[in-house]
Amino acid sequence: YFNQPPLLFKEAGTNEILIIDNEQTLIKVNKKLKIPLKHNGFPGKLLNYVPFNIKNKTYLVHEGCGPVMEFRNDSLVRIDNSFLQLSQIGSSKFVYKNEIYYYGGYGVFTFKNILTKYNFKLNEWFLVKTKNSELVPPLCNAFFKTIGPYLYVFGGKNEDVNKDILYYNEEYVYRLNLNTLVWEKFKTSFFKMENFLLSSKIESLFSFQYLNDTFIFDNVNWYGINFKDNNYIKYNNYFKIQIYSAVDSKNTLHAIVKNDNHDKAFKFYFQSFPISSITKIPSIKKSFYFNDHLNNIYALYGLIAIVIAWLLYKKRSYFIYLLNPSKPFYYKLIFSELYFKGKKVKHLSEDEIKILNKMALHPNQFISLNEFNEMFTIDYENENYAAIVKRREKKLETFLQLLANVSSYDLKDLLHERKNEVDKRIKEVLFLPNKINYVNE
Repeated sequence: YFNQPPLLFKEAGTNEILIIDNEQTLIKVNKKLKIPLKHNGFPGKLLNYVPFNIKNKTYLVHEGCGPVMEFRNDSLVRIDNSFLQLSQIGSSKFVYKNEIYYYGGYGVFTFKNILTKYNFKLNEWFLVKTKNSELVPPLCNAFFKTIGPYLYVFGGKNEDVNKDILYYNEEYVYRLNLNTLVWEKFKTSFFKMENFLLSSKIESLFSFQYLNDTFIFDNVNWYGINFKDNNYIKYNNYFKIQIYSAVDSKNTLHAIVKNDNHDKAFKFYFQSFPISSITKIPSIKKSFYFNDHLNNIYALYGLIAIVIAWLLYKKRSYFIYLLNPSKPFYYKLIFSELYFKGKKVKHLSEDEIKILNKMALHPNQFISLNEFNEMFTIDYENENYAAIVKRREKKLETFLQLLANVSSYDLKDLLHERKNEVDKRIKEVLFLPNKINYVNE
């Protein structure tokens, strides 16, 4: 039993359920063991830290972004060079390719729609720029799920600054491709069909990720949302508890529960129950989201569209070139494929794909040479700047020679160079000036 919310998490290496009580006591649930917690201090309160498991390591990261601690040998060790930012409270937090990401949140009197990532080599947080962030409103306390390269975000709240009122996202699902950093927007009728009013429930809702599902609990009913199959199920078994936090392990949900019996002295307690007890009384599956642009026009002209699409598919690479012959190169972002006059360029190296992806972030724009340094840095701590520059120049030269061999263009037609207008010491380059299109397919 606990008088204040404890920190509950699962250790990655052992899968052991751990609880930190009052920032002083480490409780090993499986072993029923209590020992003093070892640490050298940490910013803020420990109950505001969020656990992440990456490979065999467990990290505790502050809810608002900033401090990062590693849990090892029953102690907390701070590893970051950051500070207590409090800039992304209520953000969507997830791990992708063994890196920690925060999306959205609230801080410094503003709602956010930014994506940040923790760099384990530099031990700092960095902003990750998405290509069409204007499509997505800033959101706090949103639900989310990652499936493959996609981040799905739905629900949440924002502020309508013009009307000075809170806005609750009950209509849209936003999907971010974490490889191309392109957002998509879909509609959902989930909240309306289930009479699920975020304005009255958002502060008390609990959710957790399990396999392909995001489970949402409103203190009475459970909802399981599966983005892989694009459906959701309402489970008609009633739980009359308030879950504060939880982790799953071996088909069991371990939870810190709020005590609603005011006659008891304690405010929180620990409880475990099988996940099958949540899903034992399912209702009928319903679709969760759909394309906002589908309407009757697609139904009327569906057959014609399919025939045209089939013809275009058979000769799609050549048609793309014919539609814009002035730009003979085009690059498929999702498949990392480069084409010249409709013919695929074979055997692109990993470094060449990195360069093309960098170009795609700044289409037909000059890029500082220094921005290529990070992708060709092998050892941040021990490698000197001259070695990095030398490697960068060799990689860019190889890439430029590939373009020349494929197209037979002169090098001067493939690369433009200039000095930065503000700082003349900075050299900027533009590959394939007005000769390349980027295709999101």
